[in-house]
Amino acid sequence: MPKDMLEAIFEYKWKHNFASNQAAMRKLLADALGMQWDSEIKGHPDFRRASKYSDEVRPQIVARFDAGEKLTAIAADLGISIAYASQIKDGKR
Repeated sequence: MPKDMLEAIFEYKWKHNFASNQAAMRKLLADALGMQWDSEIKGHPDFRRASKYSDEVRPQIVARFDAGEKLTAIAADLGISIAYASQIKDGKR
């Protein structure tokens, strides 16, 4: 994607308070295609939805983190991103 297009998406994201560039791009595409849009604004309750996976691994993540293990290592062992591991640990996912 051209740099100027990425910058425009980034600015649109911040102007409209989207959680990610991808959410901003989905909104722009939905508008361009005349499709209905479901809000993905930061703090939207759906972002805090727990999953069966997060319920299963949360005790392990919390225990390992409390024992002093770095979240980076825990996430790598589980094959998930550090951000996702952090959200699970904090009960946000």
